[in-house]
Amino acid sequence: MATALLRHVLTFPQFKTYVLEDIADTNAPALGLYEKLGFRKFRRKKVRGPGSTRTSRCAPPRHSAEHGRAPDDNSCEIMHKRPNG
Repeated sequence: MATALLRHVLTFPQFKTYVLEDIADTNAPALGLYEKLGFRKFRRKKVRGPGSTRTSRCAPPRHSAEHGRAPDDNSCEIMHKRPNG
């Protein structure tokens, strides 16, 4: 369902660039889907951890040996796609 919906949105001619912000880097299924549809990571940003007054849609990531990040590396992905790119 998510794949079909995103493919439909990507056909809208009025947009030249699509940007997905605040994707938790622990959300492997979402990241895989976006990459499959042609989105590429172009920036990472740190997010504040628990107890912060600032809220974020990114969840603090868990330790990932695959990515070599420490457990306190709170970050999320920002991805973009250009049509036919």
